[in-house]
Amino acid sequence: MSTEENKAIVQKWVDQVLNTRDVSDQSPAYQLVATDFAGHFPGQPTLEGIEAYRQFGSQYFSAFPDLQITPEDLIAEGDKVTMRYDWRGTHKGELMGIPPTGKQVRTSGISILFPFMSF
Repeated sequence: MSTEENKAIVQKWVDQVLNTRDVSDQSPAYQLVATDFAGHFPGQPTLEGIEAYRQFGSQYFSAFPDLQITPEDLIAEGDKVTMRYDWRGTHKGELMGIPPTGKQVRTSGISILFPFMSF
C-alpha cells in the first residue's frame, strides 16, 4: 500500500473506532487492527492480540465516555505511520484504580503505528 493509503487507514481507525469508542463485535477495529496486534503503552504490560486491545480500549472508553482524538500530523514512510495527536475527554469512570474526577483531561502524544493496522 502507498503511504497515503496507510495514512487513510489510520485516519479511519481514529474516526470509526477511537472517536466512536466502538470496540463491539461489529467494530471496524476488527478490519483495521491486526489480529497479532502488540501495543506498548506507558505503565502497562504489552498488549497482545485484538482481544487485549479491545479490553484496553473498553477501560479507557468507560473512563472517558466523551473521548476525542484529533490527529495533528500523520507522517508515513514505508509501512509505518506516525501520528501526532491531541487527546481530550472528561474523566467520568475509574481508570487503573483512579476514581473519576469529573475533570476535563487534555493531552498530546505521538504514536508509531505498524503493522498494527492491517496495511
